[in-house]
Amino acid sequence: MPLTKVTKLLELTDAKIAPLLTDPAGGSATYGALVDVPGILKIGLKPEVVKKVLNGDNQILDVWSKVTSIKLTVEHSKLSLDVLAIFMGGTAATAGTTPNQTATYDLLATDRPGYFKIEGKADYVEDGVGDAHVLLHKVKCDDPSDWEFADASGDFAKMKTGATAIPLVSNSKIIQVKLNETAAAIS
Repeated sequence: MPLTKVTKLLELTDAKIAPLLTDPAGGSATYGALVDVPGILKIGLKPEVVKKVLNGDNQILDVWSKVTSIKLTVEHSKLSLDVLAIFMGGTAATAGTTPNQTATYDLLATDRPGYFKIEGKADYVEDGVGDAHVLLHKVKCDDPSDWEFADASGDFAKMKTGATAIPLVSNSKIIQVKLNETAAAIS
């Protein structure tokens, strides 16, 4: 019996991003190393659609529409310098030796966000389905991470980033939703 194409989605348990290295026409996209988005809370998706309406004879004769991109928000609860570097540009680095090690993130006025892929994994799905993965192939941040520090009377910081997914040049893919019969790690 074939795997169902219908499922509920709950328990986003993992998300990873990887910088897009190449996206050649007629070739295959390549990506850098996967980076965990720690404390993932939510990936929100909203397709952007271009629509044209054909009017005539005092009525609507046709409607044409096409998904051109997908707006997304990524919310996570732990600060990752590597994630900041992929989302906004800049560099994350470590230096020193114990007991004087440091980890830093630097963003220069000349730095720009690059493209990356993001994949999220939901574990609470229909019986007979192991998990569900949502993959956006070519994403760029257009609303950088929004977060704040607070004293102990406040709450833990949460990062919220807005981005847009567009089609790959190499194969026109924007998004892939995959249901696995057996749960699988993000790769």
